[in-house]
Amino acid sequence: MLSRAEARKLLGQSGEDAAARLLQAKGLGIIARNWRKGSLELDLVCRDGGTLVFVEVRTRRAGGMLTPAESLTPSKRRSFERAARAYLQANDLWDSPCRFDLVCAEARSINPPFDLQLEHFINVDL
Repeated sequence: MLSRAEARKLLGQSGEDAAARLLQAKGLGIIARNWRKGSLELDLVCRDGGTLVFVEVRTRRAGGMLTPAESLTPSKRRSFERAARAYLQANDLWDSPCRFDLVCAEARSINPPFDLQLEHFINVDL
């Protein structure tokens, strides 16, 4: 039996995997997964034509206190933007057009394999 922390980590990884498949099916190319610089992290970095896309994946269980979209708090939004800036700087991509996307994954089951409902929000405001 999985511990609560292990189950939460597995759920989050399942959400990121499903989000990557969804975005690839929509024609986006995955450049990086779980890119890190210090304490900053980007779940997915993609290309959509000539646009660099920074993707935050929020995964929650259905019926929880917060929906996946609600879990993108102002603090998390600021961290997401700082991570994108760090990525642009680290890769000298300041001149690249970019946008921020959000993929919400909601688990309809509590045990793996998770039945995930996905929603992709393009060009979210931070």
